[in-house]
Parts: sequence; C-alpha cells; structure tokens
Amino acid sequence: MAVRQRTTRQLRDLDDNTWRWINDNGIVYKPASKATRVVRATGQTGKRALQELGTDGRAALLRLSDDIETERAILRAWENGDLSTEHLTTALRRVEEMSVTERRIYKQMARVSGDDAVEVMAKSDGPARRVMTDGGVDMDFRESIARAADSDATDSFDEIDDAVRKIDDLDGEANVRARELVDETDGAGVKLVNELDDDGLQHVFNLDIDAADAFRTAAARHVDAGYADADEVAEFAKHADNLDGIDGLKSGPVDDFVNAGVSGNIRGALDEVRRADEIGAGNIQRMNLEVYDGKDQVGELDIQVKSGKIVESKGSFGYQKDEIASQFEGKLSAMRSHSDVKLDGNTLEIRANKIGDKSLVKSQIEKWENKIATSSEWSNADVSIQVIDESANTIITR
Repeated sequence: MAVRQRTTRQLRDLDDNTWRWINDNGIVYKPASKATRVVRATGQTGKRALQELGTDGRAALLRLSDDIETERAILRAWENGDLSTEHLTTALRRVEEMSVTERRIYKQMARVSGDDAVEVMAKSDGPARRVMTDGGVDMDFRESIARAADSDATDSFDEIDDAVRKIDDLDGEANVRARELVDETDGAGVKLVNELDDDGLQHVFNLDIDAADAFRTAAARHVDAGYADADEVAEFAKHADNLDGIDGLKSGPVDDFVNAGVSGNIRGALDEVRRADEIGAGNIQRMNLEVYDGKDQVGELDIQVKSGKIVESKGSFGYQKDEIASQFEGKLSAMRSHSDVKLDGNTLEIRANKIGDKSLVKSQIEKWENKIATSSEWSNADVSIQVIDESANTIITR
C-alpha cells in the first residue's frame, strides 16, 4: 500500500505537459499502466526522466517499461551524469530496437560493467556499439571495450570505434593478440591500436618473439603514460622481429623496454635493437652478455658480432673526460672478464646518436689503447677502440 501511495503522489506531481502527452498517447493512469510501472520501479529518477525527455525519448522509456532491469541501468547512468538527456533518448531507442538475443547479451554486459556498457550503447556510432550485443564476440573483449569507455586513456568514442574497426581488420593471430591486449590494458590498449598505422599494427601484432605479449602490454602502458609514441613501438617491434632467435634479445633490449620507467630508457632499448638490426641478425653472435662476480652483476656488453667485436649502443657520448674514461674502463673490463669474449686482438666499438667533444674522445681512445698494451694487469692486450658518431656519420679512432 505504501509503494502504491508513493507512486500515486509521484505521478500526481508530473507537470501538465507530461500528463497531457501521456493522455494524448493513450497511456491510461492506472496501477498497471506503463507510466505507473516506470515511476514505481525507478522513483524520482523515472519521474524526472518522463518530464525532461522529448517525445521520442518519453515514448521509448514507456515502451521499455516491461524490461525494468535494463531501464534502471540506463536511468542510473543518466542520473549519475554519464549520459546527457539526448544520449538517454539514444540509449533507450537503441535498446528498444534490439532483437531478443541482442537484448539478452546487452543485459549481461550491463550487469557486469554497469554504466560503461550503457555509455557505449548511447555514444558509439560504430563498431564498439555492435560489440556490446554481438554474441560472436568474446565476453572478455566486450567487457574491455566497455571499460575503455571509462578510461582516461581514450578521448572519444570515435577513438574506441576506430580501434575496434582496426582490430576487426586484422587477421588470424594478429587479431587474437590485439583483442587480448585490449582485454589486458583496457583504454591503454585501445589508444595504442588507434594510434598505430597499418604497417605498425602488422609489426606489433604479428611479433612472435619471446616475451612478445609482455612487450605489447608494456607498449600500451608506455604510450598511455607518454613515455613512448606509437611509431617508436612499431619501430621496436619491426627490429625485434628481424632479430628473433638471437640469444640475449629478450634479456637485453626487450626486458629494458618492458621495464622502462622513463622515455630515455625506452629510446635506449630502441637504439639497441635498431643498431643490432643494422648489423644484421646473421652477423650477431649474441646480445646482452652479462658479467658476474659471484651473484652480483658487475658488467654488461650489448652486442657481440661473430667476428668477436663488441658493439655498445649509446644515446649520447663524450661530454666529460671522467665519463668517457669510466665508460671505456667498464666495457673493457667486462670484455676481459667474460669467458666468451676475447680482449687481445679485439675491437670495442661504441655507436652513439651524438658525440660531445670529439677531440676529447680521441685523446681518451689513445690513452686507453696505450694503457692496455703496456699493462701486465691487462695482459698487454692489443685492443682497438672506435667511436661512431651517427649524427655526423664519422668514426673516431686514435
């Protein structure tokens, strides 16, 4: 009795225009009427919706009164501020137009993701909306697209629609991997997919090296955080794919990329795979040669080519004498200590994007070559050191 009385009071409070519309459309005021069911089930929210909706929205709201669960979910999103009144009308109309099967799938999604699924249904004008009701789409992917709607990583529903469209266009394993990435990272995955061009999509989602899934997950999060852009991700994937099977690829630059916390570390990992790819996989013996003293790592070498030469990858190099000397000593010591690397008769090559003081670098090369050749501590080894300035395409030797 109390519910009926409360519903009656709420119905009587409807403004004259709303009542006129209800009467003109033959919706009779009685306990079993559609207006009564809406207000009884949704309270003040339903009453306010009846008053604020236009003709189409009001009609859709009343026709949906036989599915109160769905109606409540849509009205809740509107009440929470996730939908404008215009979007409320769109959501009501689109749900009303669904088939029985589509409605069942959508209700399942709304139960799981709440307002997110309602937002997609109201605001998407493309593939993302289709995903919400497509029985052929994996439930995890549907949920991740809904979550992307509430993610700070995505700026618009057009972006989500474009990402779903791009994923649909991928074939085979690439399609599966893209869906798994979005399932793992929600909006960050959508952002990465949307920002990759066609070639980039192929490079990233056809990549099948060890730890490829971890790379893709990290790539999405790095792009979202602003540490990397999509072009850098695609370039890394392209070079890494060409190096597939090389010992140390995963433990070296791939792990460096995955674990990077700043943009400089990501670009360092990218430089390393680019230079290794330029050398050519067929010419590389291994990457990431680590040197240990007991359990403690005391040194590391980037690339060993099959001739034995060691190639080190740097962003910039050669700005201060102490820094140059420290780098030379550290790498030469690692060459001396690693059981699979020769020091005598070998070459240490450092490749850098930019060199600071070339004359200072040259003098340090001469100093260290002479020191090693004349020192019993270094077994009087004959070592060549060269530094390549990629910005000027020059080689610095003694």
